[in-house]
Amino acid sequence: MPEPTTPEATPKADDWKAPASQAELDQIIGARLARNDAKFADYDDLKAKASEFDKAQDAQKTETQRTADALAALQSKVDAYESKEQVTSWATEITKDSAVPASALRGTTREDLDAHFKELEALIPNGSAPPRAPHQKTSTSTPKDDPTREFAAKLFGRRD
Repeated sequence: MPEPTTPEATPKADDWKAPASQAELDQIIGARLARNDAKFADYDDLKAKASEFDKAQDAQKTETQRTADALAALQSKVDAYESKEQVTSWATEITKDSAVPASALRGTTREDLDAHFKELEALIPNGSAPPRAPHQKTSTSTPKDDPTREFAAKLFGRRD
């Protein structure tokens, strides 16, 4: 709530003068901070009362209402999970037989995913494998014929 202004409380431009010392400036700032703190002096009391009110309302709920609230919260989580699974399924279906990975698609509807797929597919030349970095080597070795891989597998305890 803004402070009421009266003609006596509002200084005129001619009456204002700069503080002459640091102590005077500190006094002016201190008075302003005290007025501001006074605005919010009852904040902790109001917060405690609001908390008590919430507890009282929760206590008035019946067991059926509490169960219904919990069920609604769980249902929203299930819906979110199912929605995510549906989007993943659509992305996998759309990118089948293409070089675009399903994880690269963005969107929440099938139409969004399809549009994004078309954008990405246009970036890959001839629908070939994803582009590689220049001078990137390809490895044709398997763990069984590569001594470095064999060493790492033994070191970490995996023997595939």
